[in-house]
Amino acid sequence: MEDEYYIWSIENQAWWKAGWAGYATDIRAAGTYDRTQANAVLEDANLVRTEEVKIPVSATGLYSINLHKDLELYLIWNLLKSEWKNFNQYYPGIKMAGLYSIKNGKNILRTSNAERTTEVLIPLSHVITEDENGSKIPVTS
Repeated sequence: MEDEYYIWSIENQAWWKAGWAGYATDIRAAGTYDRTQANAVLEDANLVRTEEVKIPVSATGLYSINLHKDLELYLIWNLLKSEWKNFNQYYPGIKMAGLYSIKNGKNILRTSNAERTTEVLIPLSHVITEDENGSKIPVTS
């Protein structure tokens, strides 16, 4: 699992499906790509600016949280560190990732991405799902 990656499309705000067959907002429908495939996608897609990022499969899952149904929160993925941001610290696992409102997340990105794209916002709803009781549960592959 170390060398498997999901690919997040910044432009489409969705995960790449398996076999380059479109996009999915639910990570359970996302495809996984080995390091060579993921790097090839990034080389092709990011010629002018960063449009796609790779996130290790091992960095997802292990998230359990109860949220208000109408509250949309975001995670921040750091491209240079390949880790999730939690204020001024970074963690490889999603369990320690910080949660941000869209306003706060965009403000953070405005600063961190001043010279080039180093961090991206990913909606929490695209990384976790709900169980039969409506509670947020981990999404694992």
